[in-house]
Order: sequence, then C-alpha cells, then structure tokens
Amino acid sequence: MPRFFFHVRSTAGVEMDRQGLDFETIEEAIADARRAGAEMLLDDAVEEARTRSKSTFEISDSSGKVLARVPFNG
Repeated sequence: MPRFFFHVRSTAGVEMDRQGLDFETIEEAIADARRAGAEMLLDDAVEEARTRSKSTFEISDSSGKVLARVPFNG
C-alpha cells in the first residue's frame, strides 16, 4: 500500500510530515486531507483559523514528489 506524506504549507513556512499515512490511492489521500483541513479549521481559534484558511496540504509520495495540493478550506 502506498504511503503518502501530508506536509502543511502556511504563511509561516512548511511543516514536514515525516511519518506519512498509507492509502490505496491518491484520491483517498486527497479526501482525507480535505476532511483533516476542515477539522483543523473548526478546531482552531478564530484568529488562527484565518491564518490556517490560507494553508494547504502538499501530499507527496515516498520519493518526495508532490502529487496534490489541497487547501484547508476545501
């Protein structure tokens, strides 16, 4: 099963995901990123949510190649 890494790019820079998660397909990884981004926006305080709303997940494969970019807000 392929492993995907969910790096978070924000105005503060990039938070690297060193662990990753296993999904059958990139589509499943993208769907999970959409859910996680929405949850993170709901969980954050209002001011931090404004900053987070400009954040994206950069989903990469084990070689480091970016396969998809998913904004937190959709």
